[in-house]
Amino acid sequence: MKPEGERPAVGVACDGFSELELLKLRAAERIDEAAERLGALSQAIWSEPELAYEEHRAHSVLAGFFEQEPPAASWVVQQHYQLPTAFRAEWETPSATRCALHLGFLCEYDALPGIGHACGHNLIAEVGAAAALGLRGALESFPGPPPSVKVRWGRYIPCTLVPGQV
Repeated sequence: MKPEGERPAVGVACDGFSELELLKLRAAERIDEAAERLGALSQAIWSEPELAYEEHRAHSVLAGFFEQEPPAASWVVQQHYQLPTAFRAEWETPSATRCALHLGFLCEYDALPGIGHACGHNLIAEVGAAAALGLRGALESFPGPPPSVKVRWGRYIPCTLVPGQV
C-alpha cells in the first residue's frame, strides 16, 4: 500500500507498479486482513487431529470459515461435496457477466496416527484458504464485475492421502 494509505487503481500502472504487481498487492492485502482468522483456523484444526476420512471437525471448521468470512454470506458453501468430509465454496459477484473460474485448491486437513499434525496438514488447509481469499481480493480489484469463482476443497482428490493410508 502507498504510504498515505491510498490504494492505486488496478488497470492503471502507476508509481512503478505493473498491473500484475497491483493484483499481487490486492491478494496480499486480502490475506493480511484475514491473518488472525486464518491463524485461528489452522490452530483449530491442529488442536484436534483426525485421521483420513474421519476429519469431521476440521471439515466443519473449514466450511464454517468460508460461511462466516466477510462480507457476510459472500461464499456459498456446499457442506458435503462428493465425500462427507469434503466441501465446495463458491463466490459469485452480484452481476457476474464473465464465465466462472473453476478452481481447485489442494487442502489437506487430516492427521497421522499417533503424531497428529506433524505432517503440517493444518498449515496446508490455512494456506489453501488464504489462496482463495487472495484470489478473490485480486479479482475484485478488476474494473467492472469480476468473474465468479467456484472453489472445490477437500479430500476427494486421491493425492491428499498421506503415505500408508491408501
